Amino acid sequence: MDDQELICRIAIADVEGIGPVTLRKLISLAGSARGLLDPGPEIYMKATEPQRNWLREINAIEPKRFKWAQTMVNELKRTSFDTLTFEDPRFPFRLRHCHDAPPWIFVKGKLSPVKHVVSIVGSRQASEYGRRFVRDLVKHLSAFDVAIVSGLAVGIDVEAHRAAIKYALPTWAVLAHGFDKMYPFSNRHVARDILDQGAWITEFLPRTRPEKENFPKRNRIIAGLCDVCVVVEAARKGGALITAKLSNEYGRDVMALPGRVTDEFSAGCNSLIRNHQAHLIEHPNNLTELLGWKRIHDQPQLQLPIELSEFQHSILKLIGSEESCSIESLCKQLNCELPKALPVLLQLEMEGLIVNTGAHHYIRAG
Repeated sequence: MDDQELICRIAIADVEGIGPVTLRKLISLAGSARGLLDPGPEIYMKATEPQRNWLREINAIEPKRFKWAQTMVNELKRTSFDTLTFEDPRFPFRLRHCHDAPPWIFVKGKLSPVKHVVSIVGSRQASEYGRRFVRDLVKHLSAFDVAIVSGLAVGIDVEAHRAAIKYALPTWAVLAHGFDKMYPFSNRHVARDILDQGAWITEFLPRTRPEKENFPKRNRIIAGLCDVCVVVEAARKGGALITAKLSNEYGRDVMALPGRVTDEFSAGCNSLIRNHQAHLIEHPNNLTELLGWKRIHDQPQLQLPIELSEFQHSILKLIGSEESCSIESLCKQLNCELPKALPVLLQLEMEGLIVNTGAHHYIRAG
């Protein structure tokens, strides 16, 4: 896109009341933003009455607004950011199909092509329970063709980014401000590390501060980019629940980690599950099983202690790392009684070789 078209789009988007949906429809009507500045009679004939009103508003834009837009484009050109408009083939296709997708995004870094995108969001007041689950989830997803997207907030968000960096997964940080700032400042080192294998994304122009009203807009981009949204610890109100709600509206899968009923920052997750707005996730394996994802490679083979008995080895051979296996199924295949298998399974679990995913269903530890 040439500079003049981008200047026109920025100036028109600054007209009060013209949001992403209206702007995209107007551009589609005229074929370009420049075509909106001096529309011919054929465009007026195709326009609806509300659109004709917007055309009149656009033609009344003061020259100083275009000078301001020129300044914004100059600032963008001085950086290494990419500007992707919704017509650009590089614009993320998941986000493009959202009705309220932004008319552009600014990207610093690389949006690697991946098969799946998982958003991980949650409380800023994250507990070790939530942080550990995030690390385990991202470790599990490292065997799949996945990118991790979140909002770089303190707590669950930054834990997701750190885990993605640790396990060499692409990770995208969606920001609620322009790239000339970094919020929160405490996460600036993680933000820099993200650029080694991922990207920063924002729809906000330079000099845009992280104002309160920007965060729901940021959350819609997180929801629009993903295939599945995982909520890990959330209070009854907050940005994570907004992201979950938007993900549901966009037709994306939502999963939530349950917590104790007395925990304030599990109340939101428990509510999502109770109201059938999210699938329950107890183990990372639940996500890939639900969506039927296939591994792109196997994780390193688990080194087994040499003191395992023949019966323990037989059990381990029957327990896979993707689909859980019930104790009843194990007993049937081994032709043994449940009282014999149960203590052996418990010992293997204590050794960290298997994981009980609930109701005596087991998978190999990853």
